[in-house]
Amino acid sequence: MLNTILYLLLISNFFNQILVEPKVDVALQVTNIRNNEGILKVAIFYDDESFQSEETAEYIILDKSNAENGVLNATIQLPVGECGLSSLDDENENDKMDYNWMGIPQEGYGFSDFEHTGWSKPHYEDFKIEIHPAGNQTIKMKMRYL
Repeated sequence: MLNTILYLLLISNFFNQILVEPKVDVALQVTNIRNNEGILKVAIFYDDESFQSEETAEYIILDKSNAENGVLNATIQLPVGECGLSSLDDENENDKMDYNWMGIPQEGYGFSDFEHTGWSKPHYEDFKIEIHPAGNQTIKMKMRYL
């Protein structure tokens, strides 16, 4: 009985390692950061539906105190495959985007390898990227402030 339990645990562990998406180290360069106050909150999205509803399962928090001349370089871990990154420059660390009385964002935002210049929210297709198994890639993100 004990051998059976150990065997099942080994098989379970083996399949868990196969089914879990591997993560690789990726360089992230964030530019045009207004100041070193607060944090950058980077959300990982896997499709347009989750992006439009702003429901993400994973965030990466980056400390902006290491930014120099508006540029922050960091190494992050991302799953191999397709994803899109959206960032919030949460200057007051209240965990949300702040808006003025007209509904205009008062904090910065950015997207993976996509410079947003319009007034409407972009679509996932605009900023989706492919993370390669070897890693060894740099994602650029330019912050925008209105």
